[in-house]
Amino acid sequence: MRKERKISGNDFLILNQQFNTLIKAGLPILKALDLLATRATAPKLRPILTQVRDRVREGRSLSEAIEEAGVFSKVYSTAILAGEKSGNLSGVLDYYISYQKVSTGVKKKIVASLVYPILLVVVAACIVTYLVTGVIPKFATLYKDLGVPLPGADAISDRDHGGLPGVHTIGAGGIFVGNCGGVFLVAERGGRGSV
Repeated sequence: MRKERKISGNDFLILNQQFNTLIKAGLPILKALDLLATRATAPKLRPILTQVRDRVREGRSLSEAIEEAGVFSKVYSTAILAGEKSGNLSGVLDYYISYQKVSTGVKKKIVASLVYPILLVVVAACIVTYLVTGVIPKFATLYKDLGVPLPGADAISDRDHGGLPGVHTIGAGGIFVGNCGGVFLVAERGGRGSV
């Protein structure tokens, strides 16, 4: 099973930019991996790069070593393979870096565009909860003191509970809040870049 979320999208983007710069400067792949393994900006990348470097040193191709690391996506290892086969690894890395920037930007925009609706849903849930647990029982008490029967929806929520909201109302509110939390979690996870 792949651990695709182990490396953050930003760390992976910086790694690719550094690797591409070293390749463009004319360094051999093994020497570039040596430098990155010891000087990677993200410390959690260093053991992974050391593993990739060791596999390349043993004679495997870079794409095989990246795939065997089990941390990088299939798209990335396939892109590296295409660069190896075409002899244009630097050009392929340029395209991949551009792809990463676009996908990261889109994810950030999606998360940013979901913040306001989620905020509205949370505020609406708080208001509805306050109305159901605070206002309706007060109206129920008022109607009871006046000897007037409650209107339809209020009667359902207040039935035989001595001024407390009905079980059905609390259950519906719980489902509503649970759905809001689910939407928030999906939005939160969608914003994290996978490698």
